[in-house]
Amino acid sequence: MEKETQEKERYLIVRECQQILEKYKQVFTPTEEELHVFANRLRKYNREELKNLNENFEQFGVREVLNCIYQYYEDIL
Repeated sequence: MEKETQEKERYLIVRECQQILEKYKQVFTPTEEELHVFANRLRKYNREELKNLNENFEQFGVREVLNCIYQYYEDIL
């Protein structure tokens, strides 16, 4: 049963990542390298974080959310 739960969780994470990547590609025209870097970053998120990011993209827009994320990282570095 646990293996089935893990597989379902993995499926949901992959699906959420794919949805986010599609939204990203609709707003930006990323190079293959940029897309790879963004996908790698998404793989570090858990399912709840991906769900929240996807919802934020819907509510506020991809560009605005990413601007906030990148500004935050610039400010703390």
